[in-house]
Amino acid sequence: MGRMDEGDPQSNDSPESAPASDDAPSDDSFRGAVTLVRHSVKGWAALTLAIALALAGVLMKGLGADAGILLIVLGVTVALLAQGEVSEKLAGVIVADARGVRMDGKEILPRAAMHDGFVEPRRSGRHVVKLVGRAHVPIATIAVETAARGEELLRALKLDVLHATFESVGRCHVGKRRWRARVLVTADGVLARPGEFYPYGEIERVTLEGLDVVLHRIEGAPLRLTSHVERGALSERIREGLEAFRRRTRIGDVSVRLARGRRTVGEWMAALRALTRPSDYRTGPVPDETLWRIAEDPALSASMRAAAATALGVSIDTEGRARLRKAAATSESPRIRVALEAAASSEDDELARALEECAEREQG
Repeated sequence: MGRMDEGDPQSNDSPESAPASDDAPSDDSFRGAVTLVRHSVKGWAALTLAIALALAGVLMKGLGADAGILLIVLGVTVALLAQGEVSEKLAGVIVADARGVRMDGKEILPRAAMHDGFVEPRRSGRHVVKLVGRAHVPIATIAVETAARGEELLRALKLDVLHATFESVGRCHVGKRRWRARVLVTADGVLARPGEFYPYGEIERVTLEGLDVVLHRIEGAPLRLTSHVERGALSERIREGLEAFRRRTRIGDVSVRLARGRRTVGEWMAALRALTRPSDYRTGPVPDETLWRIAEDPALSASMRAAAATALGVSIDTEGRARLRKAAATSESPRIRVALEAAASSEDDELARALEECAEREQG
């Protein structure tokens, strides 16, 4: 299993800003109290060597060679010496971003050493994020509260489905067709080479059945993937990509309802504030999660972000208002800053002026 990164991770520090401490989180960083098990590459290499020596000793002993006993003893000795070097358990608050993982201001996992990462559910109901290097050598296991927190950690490290391609090798089975394939999970869908591309828009759901990861398509026979790597990792990454695609689709649908159209500013504000309330059976309320994604996305237009903030301002609590103010403070656009601040403060007159200015600037 491997991963093809889109580029080397870059520092989030602005060249014009004052130098920040190594533990200062960037806007897209992950911060949280976790239990982290750091694995030593040298320790795992020594353990692998010990197993190889022991197996060679068993084989030679079976052939009657006296040297076999010596190899077995040597293998056991190396294993005992390597046991304490294989892993180290740490607990505390970590900060993770495109530079890596830090704890108490000290770098403990550099991003350059990471080649793959995925969320793995546990029977206990908790989840862990597994980080591995090249050749699938384990680097670290980080316990997180939920799968969503695990995905947030991967996004901060630029190891999620939108930033990196997850790769696996195995067998594919669709109907009567069977072939060996190199499976790539991308931001747009699943590619099984040499074979076909399965976009997320054609996939209904993904399940685990025995040793197979099964992609249930809206039309046509399901695609069965028998992976040579952990099937849980493959299914989780496909599920993550499918959810990300659906979020993007929902944002596209909601953008029509956020647009001003021919309405006056007053009519527009009233319509926006009704978006989170139950309406008719065809449209329904817009989820707060979708509105937050729009309001906080710097790639979207000023009027769309301001409209989403207006819709959120109806029912958010103190924490939500602080979140809007944080989004305002990190925005480079003065119009966005004013609109988000006004939405957070429920200042209708100022919000109306900000909404109208955003709309007029984009139309003009």
